[in-house]
Amino acid sequence: MRKFETQVIGDCSYTVTQLTAGAGLPVFSRLLSVLAILNADSFASEEAFLAGVANVLRDPKLSEHLEAFCAAFRGSTQVNLNGNMIALDALYDEHFAGKYIELIQWLMFCIKLNFATSFLEAIRKGRDLMQSFPVESGSSKSQSPLKKTG
Repeated sequence: MRKFETQVIGDCSYTVTQLTAGAGLPVFSRLLSVLAILNADSFASEEAFLAGVANVLRDPKLSEHLEAFCAAFRGSTQVNLNGNMIALDALYDEHFAGKYIELIQWLMFCIKLNFATSFLEAIRKGRDLMQSFPVESGSSKSQSPLKKTG
């Protein structure tokens, strides 16, 4: 069953419903490709993280990515305007005109609702998988379980 959450951003309340698996998978794939620009070193310090974000901002496809994310999520969002729930898809262009910070906050809310659990699960499973590989004593090299040693 899909989850939904409500968050106030600016002077509006947004209720977002998770995407279906079919709609969400291409969005997740696109998000992973955008985040692939960041590497492990990007999280070493605030300065490194800002440098990583700068690389994301220089991505020539950034506008295309943002438009795709907005298109994917606006159909699963309702906006509470004066007590009336209205589909964001019906008023998206006018609603966010000149409110790009609120638009980005809404996108981050949608991404968190849809993918935060997936990211955390992937990180945990990746860590568990890496810990399952044997490490040679006295060395940081690990040996592939697929490679036979003599």
